[in-house]
Amino acid sequence: MRNKMITLCPTSYELAQKMPNFSAWVRMKLLEDSVVIHTLSTVPAPLPKNYMCKHCLAVEDHWSIQCELIQ
Repeated sequence: MRNKMITLCPTSYELAQKMPNFSAWVRMKLLEDSVVIHTLSTVPAPLPKNYMCKHCLAVEDHWSIQCELIQ
């Protein structure tokens, strides 16, 4: 393991003192954030569809511009 020093305010220092293994908690939180960041960067967000097509009133089925009624 490698060492990394962090600075805590008085309140966070008191919380850290009460934890049985503060270092393990910090490692776990860093890894959790890493997974979330990796997931957000690799999974494209779905394009939002119109809530309701303004032509046929279909709900979350297609874009208004893709409606069969206007083609």
